[in-house]
Amino acid sequence: MEEVRASYKEIIEWLEVYYKRQEKIKTYRG
Repeated sequence: MEEVRASYKEIIEWLEVYYKRQEKIKTYRG
């Protein structure tokens, strides 16, 4: 379970970075 929890946390962190990057692209275009 520890490994799954760690991978889950990594996915959440990756998603946060991905969404932040998308917001930067939107503001850059807008």
